[in-house]
Amino acid sequence: MEYLHFSPASSPAKPNYRSAGEKQIAQFLDYSGLKFEYEPAVLIKERGFSRIWYPDFKLSDYGILIEYFGVERSHQYDEQRNYRLRTYEKNSLDVIALYPDDLRSSYQDKIFQGIEKKVYQSLARYENQRYKSSLRRPAYRRGFKRY
Repeated sequence: MEYLHFSPASSPAKPNYRSAGEKQIAQFLDYSGLKFEYEPAVLIKERGFSRIWYPDFKLSDYGILIEYFGVERSHQYDEQRNYRLRTYEKNSLDVIALYPDDLRSSYQDKIFQGIEKKVYQSLARYENQRYKSSLRRPAYRRGFKRY
């Protein structure tokens, strides 16, 4: 059986990044072998409405968003950044926020630490659920007293 492969002409293999910082992050993700999507559509609940936002990156295997906030020394931009980060948090989305200072130092470590944190949180949640389920008595033993 043959399968048709559809790839729209409007989605180039190498996207045009909006900034040099985003391009640098994408090159690192690609070099590290981390699967990512550039500007994926993400459903956000905001002020009682559902909206679509387009964060800079999504790490496909981890469900982690990466936002690069590349404007420095702008009060209005800082307010928008803080609003976005609070909204992501309210929507229980994991976000790694990167800034120009990060790109001048160890942003790679920040990305890996964000992934590590997400993996440990998932593992802790799994272990907690497993522990709680081990405390439940089997149905056939409920209602019987142990002597």
